[in-house]
Amino acid sequence: MSHARRRSIAFGVCTLLMGVSLSACSYLPFGNTTHSTDLKVGQCIQVPDSSQVGSVVTTECTEEHTGEVYFISTITQDSLPSSSEMDELIAAACFDSFEDYVGTSPEETTLDATAMYPTSQTWSKGDRDIVCIAVPTGDEKLTESVRNSGK
Repeated sequence: MSHARRRSIAFGVCTLLMGVSLSACSYLPFGNTTHSTDLKVGQCIQVPDSSQVGSVVTTECTEEHTGEVYFISTITQDSLPSSSEMDELIAAACFDSFEDYVGTSPEETTLDATAMYPTSQTWSKGDRDIVCIAVPTGDEKLTESVRNSGK
């Protein structure tokens, strides 16, 4: 997964966010780096600034972090989607899963969202996942899971 695009995923007027439960966090690897293709739902992370991502720093959800993985969708197409197709896949995957995870609709949330997704280089190596990540707005940090938070 080498593309990390911080983007607002349009859901009409609002944007989407991510969340994870604190109890789920205790069962996942944290405090280290995890390859972007090995991320799991519920991991709290430091969202990379670069558009090409190899490894991601993970952390406990009770520590300051800039994102939380809330959904992973696998692309089933045989070839890498075009940029516009990828945008549609990201919006559908991340929008449709948001409320079930966070507990509030994308239209009413105070969070934002971003996604990591395959590039042509990572696609050729088997990367097929769209990773939906809830992020705080602006320069804020998260200090707890957003799973079922209603934020």
